[in-house]
Amino acid sequence: MSTETAWFAGLFDGEGYIALHRRGGVRKDGQRSIRLMVSVSNTEKSLVEPFLIIFGGRIENIRGYQENHKPYFRWTLFNAEALRFLNRIDPCLRSTKKKKGVGLAREFRTLVGSQGSRTTPEQRAEREALWTRMKQINKRG
Repeated sequence: MSTETAWFAGLFDGEGYIALHRRGGVRKDGQRSIRLMVSVSNTEKSLVEPFLIIFGGRIENIRGYQENHKPYFRWTLFNAEALRFLNRIDPCLRSTKKKKGVGLAREFRTLVGSQGSRTTPEQRAEREALWTRMKQINKRG
C-alpha cells in the first residue's frame, strides 16, 4: 500500500463516516431510495481537500448546529464512487467499526440495480435490513 492510501485510510478511520443514506420519503411505488454515502468532516478544509482532488465528490461548508459548535467542512461521496474509495483504503483501515461498515457497503452495492430499475420486494427488504444494521454500527456509545 502506498503512503498516500495509508494517509487517506488513517484520516478516514478517525474522521470518516460510512452510511446508507435514505433520500426523501417513500415513493409512489412503495420503494425507499437508499444510497451508499461516505464522508470525512474536519474544521480544517486543507485536511478534506485531498479527498476531493483524488476521489471526486463534493465539499460542503457546514455551520455548527449550536452556537458553541465550530463550522466544519464535509467531503462526501456516493454510491459506486464511494465503494471504489472504500475498496482502495480498506487494506489500511484499523477501526473494526469501519471494517464492518465496508462489509455492509459491499453487500448493499450487490443489491443495487441500474438507476431507475425496479427492485423486488425481497431486495427492498434486504436493503432495509442492511440500512438497520449500518445504523446499529454507527450508533454512538
